[in-house]
Amino acid sequence: MPLFKCVISSVLLLLLSGCAHQNPHPHDPLESINREIYGFNRAVDKGLLRPVAYFYRTHLPREVQGGAHNFFGHLSLLPTIANDLLQFKIAYALHDSSRFLINSTLGVAGFFDPATQLGLVSRQEDFGQTLYHWGVTESIYLVLPLLGPSTLRDTLGTVVDTTCFSAWPYLSSDLSYPLYGLDMVDKRAHLLKNEKLLESMGIDEYAFVRNAYLQGRNFVGLDGSQKDTELDPFADTNWHD
Repeated sequence: MPLFKCVISSVLLLLLSGCAHQNPHPHDPLESINREIYGFNRAVDKGLLRPVAYFYRTHLPREVQGGAHNFFGHLSLLPTIANDLLQFKIAYALHDSSRFLINSTLGVAGFFDPATQLGLVSRQEDFGQTLYHWGVTESIYLVLPLLGPSTLRDTLGTVVDTTCFSAWPYLSSDLSYPLYGLDMVDKRAHLLKNEKLLESMGIDEYAFVRNAYLQGRNFVGLDGSQKDTELDPFADTNWHD
C-alpha cells in the first residue's frame, strides 16, 4: 500500500533524526541522511522510473496520456475539497465541488475535463497547507524513499489526505497498486521536459530541489495568487495555485 510506505519512511527518518549533524540550512538538519535517500531515489529513477516514463511519454497516444492525467487530477479533488472546508474556504469548496461533479458526469469519471472549458479551473489544497493555515508554518525538510521531497508537516499531511480524504483506501489492492504506479509514471512523464534544464545548470542538484520545494510550499501555504482578497473566485478564471 503506498500509504504504508509513506508512514514507514517518515517514522524511520524521525528515528534517525538524533544522528543528524549540525547543518547551516535551518530547515534541513537531516541533510546527510536526506542526501543519501536523494541519491537512492535518483538511482531508482534513472534505472527504472525514467525509462518507463519516457516510453509512456513517447509511445502512448496523447489522448490516453491526457485521459490518465485528467483522471488522477480528478481523484485529487476529494482531498482538495476536504481541505477547502477545513480552511473555511467556502467559495473555493463550492468551486471545487462543482468541478468534481461536472467532470464525474460530463467528463466520464474524470477522464475528460469539461469543467475547465466552463471556467472551473483546476486547483489543489492538501492537509499540509491546512496545517500551515492552522499555524504550523515551520517544518524540517525530509526526503522520503521513492516519494521524494517533503517536510515533516507535509508527510503528516500526505498520511491524513490518503487515509481520510482520498479514494485510495476504498480500492482493492489489485486495483490500487497498478493505479498508483500509473500515477507515478504519469507525474514523472510530465517532468521529463525540465530535466535538461536542471542538468545543464551545473549546480548542487540536491540543494536546488530542496530550496525549490521549500519555497514552493511556502508560496502555496500563503495561498500564492489565491489570496482571499478575491471574494469571488468565479469572477476570474485565471487564478491558480
